[in-house]
Amino acid sequence: MKLLFLFFCLLSIANGQKFYDSEPINYGQGEGVDLISEHFSNPKNLEAWKREGPSGYLKSFLEAFDIPASSQTLVFSKTSLQAERIRPENPRALYYNDDIYVGWVPTGSILEVSVSSPKTGTNFYTIEPGADRPELVRQNHKCLRCHGGSFTRDVPGHLVRSVFPDHTGQPIFKAGTHFIDQTTPIEDRWGGWLVTGTEMSHMGNKIYEETDRGAEEGFSFTIENVPEN
Repeated sequence: MKLLFLFFCLLSIANGQKFYDSEPINYGQGEGVDLISEHFSNPKNLEAWKREGPSGYLKSFLEAFDIPASSQTLVFSKTSLQAERIRPENPRALYYNDDIYVGWVPTGSILEVSVSSPKTGTNFYTIEPGADRPELVRQNHKCLRCHGGSFTRDVPGHLVRSVFPDHTGQPIFKAGTHFIDQTTPIEDRWGGWLVTGTEMSHMGNKIYEETDRGAEEGFSFTIENVPEN
């Protein structure tokens, strides 16, 4: 059985196809099985949703899936589908509970969503304004560029990354990145994130300058004093 599974994986790789896109998972072709798709499959669930102000459907989303607004974290690195909108003075807001993560960027009209699934591990969506109600759009292939490759051991999943952002929020990739788990030292965490409540040394709230060999710290700031380009 182990040899058969190994052969199956090698064959999928040889054909340029991820193993999770083949039987029995059929990740790209199968229907999404998760809390988000279940909620949107019933139009009655969306009757209470309201598009409010600049954040659109964000408040309704948080209420529908019992996600506390207090879970908010802010990321100013250009590491999302809406990279062109993100910068230090206009960070992406992330909210989460045990199963769902949702991201919103000021001036953006969509919500970015990732949700755990008992069938496929993790599914990815955007929620976009429709004619009279929000529309759920599956975004697996776009999101799998980061969430389904070597960064996540070739299995669709969540990840937290610490980068060396320049003054626009663009990661300086030649300086490397840190993929965060419980073993990551504090000093390597939160690069590209806005951080409060700690005096420990970390990479949060810092802008870096590109060098020939990578990056060096340019300056630090606080949420109350976010730099402008």
